Amino acid sequence: IVTFIIYLIFIELKFGPLPSISESAYKYSTSSGRLWFSLFCAILGVTQMAEFSSLYFLSGAGFIFTGATIDFKEDLPKKVHYSGAASGIIFAFIQLFIDGLWFTAIPIVICIIACYRKSRMIYWVEVVSAIMIIVGKLILIWR
Repeated sequence: IVTFIIYLIFIELKFGPLPSISESAYKYSTSSGRLWFSLFCAILGVTQMAEFSSLYFLSGAGFIFTGATIDFKEDLPKKVHYSGAASGIIFAFIQLFIDGLWFTAIPIVICIIACYRKSRMIYWVEVVSAIMIIVGKLILIWR
């Protein structure tokens, strides 16, 4: 949770509004700076994998692939990057559905409808998805 919030605040303050969280990788002026995005995705992925669920494991692998393809505007990395990001979100939500937390998807649907074809749609879907995955996991912990 803390990693996600810190990274979002950092990129907003450093780069201003971006069309997606991944876009921050292209905003860094050095290759070592770009590794911050990869590190962020790796931490997100490993924490997903630590949940001892095959779907969370696949979700974590998706986030790790997302971070490994920081040059996502090229053809092959683009396919891997977007597939990784989508699978990271989708597998996590499938597990939340299995756990009975179907309502965590409602804010995502609302976000997609509200932001459809807007400049920062991907960014807000990523942010709301991450928040709802975190909320879902916290609910499972407190049950």
